[in-house]
This record gives sequence, structure tokens and C-alpha cells, in this order.
Amino acid sequence: MSETNANPGSASSYRLAGAALTPVTRALSTGQASTCWAAVTPDGRRAYLTNTAAHTISAYAIGPDASLTPIGGPIPTGDATAPTDVTTSPDGAFLYVLTNVAVGGGMQTLTTGVISSFKADVQTPSSTGALSPPSNQPGQQITASIQLATPAPGLLATSFCIDPNNKFAYCTLSDGRVVVVDLNNNGGVALLQQKSNGQNFINALSAPNRSPGDLSRTTEIIDEHCANT
Repeated sequence: MSETNANPGSASSYRLAGAALTPVTRALSTGQASTCWAAVTPDGRRAYLTNTAAHTISAYAIGPDASLTPIGGPIPTGDATAPTDVTTSPDGAFLYVLTNVAVGGGMQTLTTGVISSFKADVQTPSSTGALSPPSNQPGQQITASIQLATPAPGLLATSFCIDPNNKFAYCTLSDGRVVVVDLNNNGGVALLQQKSNGQNFINALSAPNRSPGDLSRTTEIIDEHCANT
């Protein structure tokens, strides 16, 4: 569990027995500002936390007793970024991070969402789970980070999920769009064209009984789709 009340933030772990929670690791400082979202790998051995204001990701090993041990130092996501959501691939080999970035300059700040992938060191039982950008493959250059939409004033990525087959990511934007991203087996990401006119998104707010700003149901729809794919 991540905790943002303190600056720096912290992480805690608990053992669950029935309905009872027993603290194991209490308020382990991340040393980073605005620790927020957390993701645990499917095997339960690693946890990754976003530090939004610090522009970093923190990694932890989860022991058999549920204790937390830091894995290396914070992983930077970029000075102009604000990591907002994080999830792992179904096999735990990749970590996907949703960030918001400020671009341009001049009279008005423009923002947009970005999805990035990191490869986790999980090759052997003794691997630490440390993160690094995916490596280029013979004859294939891996694109590990892409913008989800053309930057615009106030445009933000709000949430995302990965389908169980690790083929697609579904990303919601603050203007009601849902952008679909293709994921390849080497950690690459690419915008997926969905319509013959070249659009790579659907507009969730165009559905009946939807109103601008009602993004919570959009997130629910995306989560349901990922769970049932």
C-alpha cells in the first residue's frame, strides 16, 4: 500500500488472515514526493509505486512474510512528467506507466498523456526485478514510450488497463476519449488505428446517457473490458 499523506511518501505492507490485517512493513519511506499508485506483480514478489511529484517509480521486493525491501534507487520518468497510474503485464515481465507531460511553451501550457514500458529483470529466481527500458532486438527498434494524443490545454491521461493476453492497453483521457495501444512481446508500444479514417481512439462520451466530466463510468467500462477480454 502506498501512502501520500507524508512528504516524502511511504509504503506499507500487511498480512491478511480472514478479514484481519496485520502490519508487516510500516511506513517505509520512499524518499520521494507524492507516492501514489501501486502495482504488484502477478507472482506477488515485487511492487512498484509511482511518485507523481518526484517524476519517479520506486521498486520493492516482497518477501515470503510480506515484508518490503527496496530494489535499487528510484527510476526517473522524466523531468516534465507526472506518473499517474501503473500496472504490470500478466506475466510480470513488463511494467507499464501512464504519465502526463507538459510540452511546448509560450503563452499557454499544453499537456497530454504518455504510456511507457519498462522491462523487469526476472530471468532467473535470483533476479531482482530491477527496471530498465526494453532493449532493441536484431532488426527491430523498440519504441518504449509514446504520446497518446496531440497536446492540448488541460488534456490529461486519467487511467488505463492491460488486457489479460498482454496485447492491448486501454487508456482514458480527460476529454472522454479512450485510446487503444498495441503492446508487443518485446515491450514496444504503438498507437492502434481503430477506424478507416485513421483515428486511433473512440469517444466514450458519445454513448447514450453520458455527460462531459463523467469519466468514472468510462474507467469502469475499460476495466470490465480488460477483465473479460
